[in-house]
Amino acid sequence: MAHVLITVTTGVGSLATAVAAAGLGLSIAAGGMPQQPLVGLMAAGVVVLVLGFVWYFEERSRTWSRQVAGRRRARQRGVQPVRGASPRPSAGGPRLR
Repeated sequence: MAHVLITVTTGVGSLATAVAAAGLGLSIAAGGMPQQPLVGLMAAGVVVLVLGFVWYFEERSRTWSRQVAGRRRARQRGVQPVRGASPRPSAGGPRLR
């Protein structure tokens, strides 16, 4: 469900920003001042787009954290510690107690 909301959020933000940018470009090309509603739409589109990206990376971070925690629990259940030995082979030898 989160992936759908992230996709919709970034899509809406991108579309709003693109429409506002095109409208602003046309209004400036016509020799007029930028229209305030288009500036507001562009600002809102950028904000929604940034929120979508932040939401995406937050979701990826949570998924990664859950995977790492699951691997850690599986490793702790599957490995019986040897007294005096380090649980990590790269730790450099036996532990001092």
